[in-house]
Amino acid sequence: MGSNEIRSFRQIPGVRIVALCDVDDANLGPGVEGFQKRNDTVAAYHDVRKLLDSREVEAVVVTTPNHWHALVTRLTFNPETERYVGEFSQAANQPISRQYRALFVVPEKV
Repeated sequence: MGSNEIRSFRQIPGVRIVALCDVDDANLGPGVEGFQKRNDTVAAYHDVRKLLDSREVEAVVVTTPNHWHALVTRLTFNPETERYVGEFSQAANQPISRQYRALFVVPEKV
């Protein structure tokens, strides 16, 4: 669920993680519990569209399986908000998509 990314972002001064999103409770639950153990508050979402409705979210890090990257990236862009979207991995070379057609949905919204 991005536990490596969470650890990395926690080390950056001024960064506050406000939400986690995963369709699978087996991933989301432990992520939220980790915040609760540190007495931190984090919103939990199962639907990325609901997460993106939050005005608190200023940046989105996509740690989904590769075939979801393009869709989540496209949903993140909204003309009413200024939001950064990033994709991170340990190898730092994850593709935005594994499907050729999916590459075209991102530029349409940007």
